[in-house]
Amino acid sequence: MSFARTLGELRQSPFTEQRLASRHVKDELRENLMARLREGSPIFPGIVGYDDTVVPQIVNAILSATTSSCSGSADKQKAASCAP
Repeated sequence: MSFARTLGELRQSPFTEQRLASRHVKDELRENLMARLREGSPIFPGIVGYDDTVVPQIVNAILSATTSSCSGSADKQKAASCAP
């Protein structure tokens, strides 16, 4: 991947103002994680000892379609509105 060197190249890149304005942090995290999984590169370089316990849970949370405000909801109406 090469970086844009001029403003014109940046405007023609996938990082257009329209895309970045509508892109949420959660979407960016998910896209970056999926790219690392496809490439087979380390998911969290520098974090050691959690490959079998914590990392799979983090990966599942990032890839899931639900939001954090929906997790652990005891209210049936709220839970129904959070269903994927």
